[in-house]
Amino acid sequence: VCATYSEGSPWVLLRRHPALEIILGQFLGGFRGCIQRKKRSFQEIDEVQFPPPNDININMMPFIPARPETLPPEYHGYLPLVDSCNLEDSEQEKVCYLTIHESLMTSGPQRRPGLHIEAPGVLAADSGRWFATRRPGWGGGAEEDDPGRRVGGIYMGSTVSNSCVVYPCQVGHREKMVGRLGEVEHLRPFLGTGELMQADTLYWMTDATPHESLPAPPGTYRQYFRLVTSSISVWYAKHSTPNPL
Repeated sequence: VCATYSEGSPWVLLRRHPALEIILGQFLGGFRGCIQRKKRSFQEIDEVQFPPPNDININMMPFIPARPETLPPEYHGYLPLVDSCNLEDSEQEKVCYLTIHESLMTSGPQRRPGLHIEAPGVLAADSGRWFATRRPGWGGGAEEDDPGRRVGGIYMGSTVSNSCVVYPCQVGHREKMVGRLGEVEHLRPFLGTGELMQADTLYWMTDATPHESLPAPPGTYRQYFRLVTSSISVWYAKHSTPNPL
């Protein structure tokens, strides 16, 4: 998978090619072996109320949940959603990452299209080639024996039903099975049926949970909220919003 994203490599020709599935299947015993279904991958948390929209568009802005003053005042309307995440005490004083996207939807998804997980399977080197990372993290996520107690992970929700689908599994062998920026499109035939997220509902998921944004009727106004907890391996400066405070 890494080689298919390394410019100049002949493996680029196999990117998203059916032959890639055959080749990797021979080495890893098939794609099904990397799909983990015994662990909880996502959970519906609670119904939430979004604030009035203001065309906000920030991505992965660092802030400290326990300190509202670390978040610019124009985004304080989303603090009640942050509180609804009910983060464990160990996360409250750490740097977490806030995404807010408010916009009219056009012909495609509002957010990133395509099937993916949030944990990167490969990272870019200065040479432009991509290399595997054995323990990538982008929020992590685990649920303890108590169903109401979660460790790390990602929280998200939106105001539009059926605009995101999440699959009840996690992807293992990430260093071999996950592509650039968490792409897992090649695993789609093995995931089964996903669950459509509903409006005004807060969800929790791990960074290894497959999901994808879906289109809505053009002209639909969508508000999207996401909080990524502190355990991340990389902060993409090119795609992220710095905190001005």
